[in-house]
Amino acid sequence: TPLLTVRYLLPCTAASAHVLKCNPKDKEECRVCPAEPAFGGAACCVVSERDSSTMGGEFFRLPSGSHLEPVLEGAHAMALVGYSDVFRSQQGFVGGYIVKNSWWDGLPPGPGWKQARGSHSVAFFMQQVSPADEAAVCPNAHSPQSWYPCGSVRACRSNKTAAFARAANQPLHLTCLDASPFLRGLCRKG
Repeated sequence: TPLLTVRYLLPCTAASAHVLKCNPKDKEECRVCPAEPAFGGAACCVVSERDSSTMGGEFFRLPSGSHLEPVLEGAHAMALVGYSDVFRSQQGFVGGYIVKNSWWDGLPPGPGWKQARGSHSVAFFMQQVSPADEAAVCPNAHSPQSWYPCGSVRACRSNKTAAFARAANQPLHLTCLDASPFLRGLCRKG
């Protein structure tokens, strides 16, 4: 199976330059930012890359024409175990092959890997189990979609919220890890 590196644009500004390791005044590095509100009128955008898989275990490709073309990063052996013509992906695509992969769930196993990955059971992709049942059978504590939502810090610290999170099999107490290849120093002790 070919693996793609998805390429997209991020605004390079004085505030983001240290994180993105870019120079907003470098004419060769800068590209024109899309005229979308999310870019806040930034004059310089730089290319960023990431693997083409989501924390939900889905592979995706951004639509051509409106996004940069992906880069073929290599290949990986996976087992084709089924097909679903009704499953809807996070990007809104319907249908697709169901593959069983051999890589990790959660945080990367070492410094050479850049992102966390997730997976689901075949029954989930065949829509034979609900998302709630899937969370009980195949939890992915590293995916923000699995975290228990709280309205405030005070609510997150209550015994009632802790009980609801346990009942829903959703993580509530998170540990901050400085494991991102892009951002460092976000975690504070205590």
